[in-house]
Amino acid sequence: MPAVDPTRLARQVSELAAILEQPELFRRRLRDFLETYADRVRRPRPISGRMGSVRAFGTAQPVLHALGVAFKGRTVGSPESALSAAEALWGEGSRESRLLACSVLSDHSSHTVCVWVESKAMQCEDAVVLADLGQTALLSWARQNPGEFLQATARWLASQNRVEGFLALSALGARVLDLPQDRLPAVIDRLRGQSARVSGEGKRALVLTVQALAARSPGEAASFLLDELASKARGADRLVSETIEAFPESHRRRLLAALSG
Repeated sequence: MPAVDPTRLARQVSELAAILEQPELFRRRLRDFLETYADRVRRPRPISGRMGSVRAFGTAQPVLHALGVAFKGRTVGSPESALSAAEALWGEGSRESRLLACSVLSDHSSHTVCVWVESKAMQCEDAVVLADLGQTALLSWARQNPGEFLQATARWLASQNRVEGFLALSALGARVLDLPQDRLPAVIDRLRGQSARVSGEGKRALVLTVQALAARSPGEAASFLLDELASKARGADRLVSETIEAFPESHRRRLLAALSG
């Protein structure tokens, strides 16, 4: 990647933001921009999937941050503009452009954001982007509508679809720290039995969610894990082992005793 000239970068970012409402031209110019700032040495290899290959440029985070700030500024206060911009960004097709789409939507709490996220998740081959759909794109919607958010995650988990399950767990893990305290039992209900159902990236998302719960409410999180062990849910012992260090000492002792017993 070439050295970043702040003045040049600011000009390029401003020029891209100015054509955000012209999707075809915007996508071409954005692709050229990302190619210019691509990391030629550590650029991720394309990932093949059922919907084609996933492209990634390896663009540096400060460059993506500058783009995200400019695009969010262009769409502030207008959910319609944000959704239109997100659609243009998603259509470019690279990991970076789709992460930017999630960023643009993160300040908007319209229910149409949730609908958009659901539809895009089922088209997504990239676990990095899929996680960001749950963690970032839904940020404001989940904060403003915790009841609807928890209903959506319950629906995604009940579908037993791998993609929707990963989306739900990614979203739950990201919101545990800012959901109202009285909503935490509902989060725990969503997690019951999941250790037996998830694998790969989904299992990692489950671990991160339990770790977040342990930081927010260690007593409730420990009780959940003890219940899972008592029910002999498949994978419960491994889930305890992978999350136990997130708990205070007193809770770790209880969990260790249950594991050894």
